[in-house]
Amino acid sequence: TADYSQVEMRIMAHLSEDAGLIEAFRSGRDFHSITAARVFDVDPDAVMVVEGGPAETLAVFDQKPDHCFFTGSPAVGAAIMAAAAPHLIPVTLELGGNAACIVAADADLERAIPRIVQGGFGNSGQSCISVQRILVHRSLESAFRERLLATVAALIVGDPAHEDTAVGPLIDEN
Repeated sequence: TADYSQVEMRIMAHLSEDAGLIEAFRSGRDFHSITAARVFDVDPDAVMVVEGGPAETLAVFDQKPDHCFFTGSPAVGAAIMAAAAPHLIPVTLELGGNAACIVAADADLERAIPRIVQGGFGNSGQSCISVQRILVHRSLESAFRERLLATVAALIVGDPAHEDTAVGPLIDEN
């Protein structure tokens, strides 16, 4: 069994109280696939989560899966469709939507702003459903801007091993 840092152990504890998931993580088994199987209540052998670049992603089609779900860029999504097509493998693609967060005139800013900041900065903003645009009713524009900027300025950017850190490192410069 490998040694795990306190951060990794804390992540495991937060993810689940499920001993099976913790053991999967410790043993080096496909932790993400097992977690997804548990979330969707399916057989772990029926799920494969692939992490990596285009080469790793496209190599999955050599195994002829029943279905492919992909979240990522339109360029890789097009390559996935092309790789799946000869085998008639159905695909579901989420290619970086950009839905706006709408703040209506009657919005409770004390509740809305922390949620919007979490939606934009949680997971370092690297989520397909992160808040990228905010449409605010004109009557709230000044109050919203002031509170939003104060909330964002208070976020601590740094090492995710520190409990106070709200925003960790980015995947890459893009």
